[in-house]
Amino acid sequence: MQITCPEILRTPLVVVNSRCDNQYFPLLLETILRQPELKPNKVMVAIKANCHPSINQLIKVFSFEVFQTRTDNSQYLNTILDHVERFYRYAHQLILVDDSVVLAPDFLPFMGQLLPLLHYSDAKVNFISAWNENGFTNTSTDPSLVYRVDNAHYPIRLAFMIKRGTRLSTNQLDGSLWSLELFNIQGNQIIGDGIIPDQSRVLPTWKIGINGPVYEANSIVDQTYDGDQERSVCLEEEVLLADIYSLISQDNYILKTTSLINESDKFKSLEDWKTSAKNQTKPK
Repeated sequence: MQITCPEILRTPLVVVNSRCDNQYFPLLLETILRQPELKPNKVMVAIKANCHPSINQLIKVFSFEVFQTRTDNSQYLNTILDHVERFYRYAHQLILVDDSVVLAPDFLPFMGQLLPLLHYSDAKVNFISAWNENGFTNTSTDPSLVYRVDNAHYPIRLAFMIKRGTRLSTNQLDGSLWSLELFNIQGNQIIGDGIIPDQSRVLPTWKIGINGPVYEANSIVDQTYDGDQERSVCLEEEVLLADIYSLISQDNYILKTTSLINESDKFKSLEDWKTSAKNQTKPK
């Protein structure tokens, strides 16, 4: 698929390597290199100091940039962001990808089509996610659909695009991109909306044999995460996203989705059933 937004080709793609024993890491790098019109010098792979030297050599085979840091886990992600913003001084946004996934064929075109929403001042969009937490195979079947979500209630995970100057907070022990909160450079939490796909644009490799993320014992979100249900992932190479600009206004988007719900026959049937059940339980 031809890239329609040239700015996405100037956007750094940063791989966060939090596990040094990931056997699918070469596959991730290959799916990155296969993205249409991708420039290898815009890809940086961040690795920890204790990674085997062969990891560094593998990254160089793909002609990607390497950043190796000794920073501890609590500051790992923001140390990476600081370095990337210094290295790519003119980038207005960054794409971050956890090393526990592989990319869908249209990952970069998907991000490119949605990139303008990140910078519309009226849109108040803080991130573009490639992962749909609720995109199950029996419910998410349309690769052209995208949704607007509230990042106060929707976990930011695995692969996403953020504006320059955004910083991250995580409760993960290994510094992985899992259950993140967004902050600005002054340390104030960013509350707003993000964009997610109906069908995800990344496939977690624990679905093909790797263990999932390390969970904090007191994390309600992670304890309730249903990792057994299959998520729907787009496998098409050319997907034109539908009705993107309806996502610009939060108020208009709420009105539109409310109208669609109210017009749904299934929703009406459910409401009728609830009303009937409620009437049957009323005391006579």
